[in-house]
Amino acid sequence: MRKQLFENILVSAPNTGGLCFIKNGIALQIDNFDSTGISIVDGKFLRGLQPDRILSYNKDGKFNDLRSQDIYDIHDILFDQNFMYAVSTTSNRIVKYTSEGKEIRRWDFGGEPDSMHINCLASFNKRIIFSAFGDFKHERGYKDKTLRAGFVQDLSTGEQLITDLSQPHSIVSEGDFLYLANSEKREVREYNQNFELVRSIKLDGYTRGICIVGSVLFVGLSVSRNIKKN
Repeated sequence: MRKQLFENILVSAPNTGGLCFIKNGIALQIDNFDSTGISIVDGKFLRGLQPDRILSYNKDGKFNDLRSQDIYDIHDILFDQNFMYAVSTTSNRIVKYTSEGKEIRRWDFGGEPDSMHINCLASFNKRIIFSAFGDFKHERGYKDKTLRAGFVQDLSTGEQLITDLSQPHSIVSEGDFLYLANSEKREVREYNQNFELVRSIKLDGYTRGICIVGSVLFVGLSVSRNIKKN
């Protein structure tokens, strides 16, 4: 059963974790480039590399390598409606690009470097949304203050759609539901289209990445320097 479940899955990781391909329950490391986020849509594959690169690969073999001084400590990327989005965590910024890599818009949320710890992106109900540790203004102001301070926000309107989160990370849409890693609480949460909590599950680790394949939800667990061990 394990081999049937863990089959044909890509996993990205920073800190020389790189890109891994899981086949027959075995993780094969493709490379060790610091990777934070992958997005695959209609044959286009995007990959975020820390600190400031976005790699894109098309099914026709076209390859682009976008480097930008406007993104730093990239934490996630998203390809949606033929546009690319990138999170620049250090500068509290999200940047929107054409599929060719031309910047067309940016959202700056102010504050000192890495004050909000914006990290993950998703498209849900025709909205581009993102998760953040909190509305802090000072550099790493979230340190020891993240409990119930986090949120998920609509990028265009600024509306906070989900609040009272604790170090939220991955947000993944699947059908009519949104799945969220509420990392500090070691949870995965499920929300409906009205952003109401449907159910949650607590796991034995820091819930950071989410991947849904068919009817199976995979969760990446990691060690965090931001929470105290029990």
